[in-house]
Amino acid sequence: MENNKLMKKIAFLSVFHPYRGGIAQSSGSLYFALQEKANVEAINFKRQYPDILFPGKSQFVPESDDREAIDGVRILDSINPLNWLNTAKYINNLNPDVVLTRYWIPFLAPALGTVLKKTKKNAINISIVDNAIPHEKRIGDDALTNYYLKQNHKFIALSKSVERDLYTLLDSPEVHYHPHPVYDRFPDPIDKSKAREKLGINADEKIILFFGFIRDYKGLDILLHSMNDVDNDVKLLITGDVYGSYDKYEKIIKDNNLSDRIISKIDYIPDEDVALYFSATDLCVQPYRTATQSGIANISTHYNIPIIATDVGGLKEVIEPFNIGKVVEKADPKEIAEKINAFFREEKDYSENFKSYKEFASWEKLSDVILEAIEK
Repeated sequence: MENNKLMKKIAFLSVFHPYRGGIAQSSGSLYFALQEKANVEAINFKRQYPDILFPGKSQFVPESDDREAIDGVRILDSINPLNWLNTAKYINNLNPDVVLTRYWIPFLAPALGTVLKKTKKNAINISIVDNAIPHEKRIGDDALTNYYLKQNHKFIALSKSVERDLYTLLDSPEVHYHPHPVYDRFPDPIDKSKAREKLGINADEKIILFFGFIRDYKGLDILLHSMNDVDNDVKLLITGDVYGSYDKYEKIIKDNNLSDRIISKIDYIPDEDVALYFSATDLCVQPYRTATQSGIANISTHYNIPIIATDVGGLKEVIEPFNIGKVVEKADPKEIAEKINAFFREEKDYSENFKSYKEFASWEKLSDVILEAIEK
């Protein structure tokens, strides 16, 4: 590995700490894994989204949250074209062998694509593609994505569904696949009874968890409707910041008399508190309407919490081969309820299955795939 470290210089342009969210967290984990094998420079956003376009409360983690702090530069401004040229100049002055970027939303395509257009003659441009087709489509998305993709020489797909999308969108692209690794930088799990005591949950209650940013495509409304058919001794713990308004979910809860079965913390969950919520739960449910891969699934696997998810994107390819949960054919309340009820009636131990998956989906192995792609 030492020869690799001497030979390869990687400019890794992505969103990192202090930004919040799965892309920033996972980019940090990959940065640390790559550091063991190459010379890596982290290049972060100075401005990711204008505040007026950001639907959540804040783009940043609390100042006290420094778990993912990275020694890099914050330079890229997503809405300043002159800055894009300056960012490309900065990267070219580093003289990297590789420019590695993350792609997850068309809004950032002009900034990232323009930088890459200016670096592609000097370095190998490799894109880690989280979403080739956005969850929530808007006019112009296809053109923006096409512009960005064409500035890259090679691609890393984090799910088979993204791999298929890339082959559809591009003519004979070079695509390398590795599943989204398990998040490993969160705090260790805590004792279940202590976690429940802190959250005011009884030790013998059956708890299912909806975790993460609350957005329409994630189907919290579907899960709430499913509670009408879920056994009455099961409660739903909802945690995460909401994009937009929470009013429609409150209305479902009220109209279906679910208040006594819902525990909610509608706010951003700092990294240091993630263990509390996963340690208190029995099952993570992802009733998504659309997906590619899921960071939430990989937090759940970190805490050995089984998953029930709809058959969208790459969720099935994670859950079924390793038997770490159940897959629902479609985002239908009754089908989701059936799977939840079956899970609690089976009382199955998934511990060994999680161990196998963690060995398979690691940041170290993803870093190896990237380095192998460079050499190919």
